[in-house]
Amino acid sequence: EVDKVLASTGDRQVALMGNSRGGNAIRGYVMNGGAAKVSHAILGGTPNHGVFANPASRLTNEFNGAGPVLQALNNQGAPGVEITPGPKWMTVRSDRNDKFAQPDGEWIGAKGQATNISFDGPELKGATNVVIAGIDHRETSYSPQAFAAAWRFITGLEPATLEARAERDIV
Repeated sequence: EVDKVLASTGDRQVALMGNSRGGNAIRGYVMNGGAAKVSHAILGGTPNHGVFANPASRLTNEFNGAGPVLQALNNQGAPGVEITPGPKWMTVRSDRNDKFAQPDGEWIGAKGQATNISFDGPELKGATNVVIAGIDHRETSYSPQAFAAAWRFITGLEPATLEARAERDIV
């Protein structure tokens, strides 16, 4: 799809934004040869370190931070850097309200059990990490505040408005 967009626009790069698991798809694309085609990668609420991290249970589960999927994604850069070099990276997370970044397993059916994931689980070393207080998992990508953060990250400017407006003609 990236190649189709680049061919139709004549541009050299795209900006990609993904929510939750979609962020892992972006990370996989960039890691597996797409880095030169992506200028900016924005990940909202992506469980970059897992929903849980347990090397003794469900190790092949893509949401296990101790498993091979997330370990591979988190070890692409220099030591201490968790992003694939090339694009500019940004994560957006909640301060404490994302149900998939909780120290207690209540939201995943394991109340009282440690997930080994903290509220900052969606952050990545080497990325610009944005925290928006009080937002939930979906709002990390779909709220006006997340839109404003993404707009600033890509353009360096404040958005003209955060109000959703109907357009006369569909473009």
